[in-house]
This record gives sequence, C-alpha cells and structure tokens, in this order.
Amino acid sequence: AGTPRGTLSAWVRPAVAVPATNDRILHFGASGSLAYIAFYCDTFGRLKADCRDSTGTYQWRCRTPTAPFTAGEWIYITLVHNGVTPALYVNGVGMLLYFIVSTDKTVWFDSLGIAVDEAAIGADLITNPASLFYEGNIDEVSIFSRVKIPSVLWNNGTPPDLSAQSGLEAYYRMGEDATFSTPGVPGGFWTIPDDSFNSNDGTSENMDEEDKVNNAPDNINQGLSSGMIEGDRKLDTPP
Repeated sequence: AGTPRGTLSAWVRPAVAVPATNDRILHFGASGSLAYIAFYCDTFGRLKADCRDSTGTYQWRCRTPTAPFTAGEWIYITLVHNGVTPALYVNGVGMLLYFIVSTDKTVWFDSLGIAVDEAAIGADLITNPASLFYEGNIDEVSIFSRVKIPSVLWNNGTPPDLSAQSGLEAYYRMGEDATFSTPGVPGGFWTIPDDSFNSNDGTSENMDEEDKVNNAPDNINQGLSSGMIEGDRKLDTPP
C-alpha cells in the first residue's frame, strides 16, 4: 500500500463461468473500514474492478463488456493502475472497459484514506466473517508496486517465475514445492508463503486438500509433494 501505481494479477479457473455472487479474486482493505480495492467475476460472468474510499464512496468501478471466463479453463487476469486510470487485461491483452463510476480514476492505494492492512485471495473482507468466496481455483498471485507489462507476465500462457521481478511486493505461487505447510490438526490452516523478498505469508481459510492440487498450466516446478520424506529428495534423474 502507499503506492500511486501498481499491478495485480492471478491465474484463475472458475468452476462456473457465471457465478451466483460477485466472486472475489483479490480484495484489499483495512480492518473496520469501508475502503477497498478488488477485482472479481460478477454475476454476468464479466471481469470487474472496484475502488471505494474510506467514506464508502466509489471512486471508480469498471468492467469488461463481455464475459471472458469459461468454466474449467485457466485464464490470466491483470489489473494495472498507471497513476492515471485503471486497466484490465485478460491473457495479456487489454480489455475494452465500461466505467460504471469514474469520479476519480486516479485513486489507488496511496489515496484510499486508509492504511491497507488486509488482503484476501478468493474472498471479500468487508463482511465479518469473510464472504463472496471464489468458486474455482486461483494460482500465481502477484502484487507489484509498479506498472508491469501484462503480456510479459502472461508469457504466452506459461507462468514464469516472477520472484526476481522489480517492484514485487507479494507473490503467492499457490502450488509450488512446499507452498503449503501441513495443518497441525485436521481442519487446520495452511500457511501460504510469500515468495517475494517481503515474506508476507498468508493463512488459508475455507480450504481443503483438493484445493492444493490444481495449478495454472505449464508452470515451472509445478508439482506439490504428497507422502514424501526427506530421503525422497536425494535421488535425481540421471544426466
């Protein structure tokens, strides 16, 4: 938070193309505040993004005119703010946007009127408990404090390792080696490591074992181990 520009992105695979609720993909806010920035799939299957300040006033709201999601298929979505206006991208391509509200399109994290201290992947934080859970899979979540080129991040449909990218504030790979720590008790929470230099680790909620399996296509180091011990790491394939 505190930056006048940035890039938010994630790979998503919806269970349904047109959800019954405004299923959140990424949501940022502060405890007890009405302010937030979020993007999500609306109840018409369109990609939508909102920015609301601490008075509860929407500064901008935008959406794609058509529905880009297909049930069961991975798609890469990106929200970029260049300090002047937000823009939405699907698979690295800029989308035509319809602005429902355009009071002040320059507003970003630095001018929300709050210190952002909460973020959620696949849920809305305004309500307590959280709501509007995303129905499907979310992978490779990246948060940048700089304007990035979405087509480079998309990388022709093969998610690259973004951990050394400039301006990276948080990076949740959601399925790489050791991504999740094992819950101490049945139904416990997994820690979801942040692979940026900031190490802002997350904690899972409303997840089960199946949520750990499905990852974005053709990913680097894609596998997630199951039933392994330390000795299983010793033997490599022959040259």
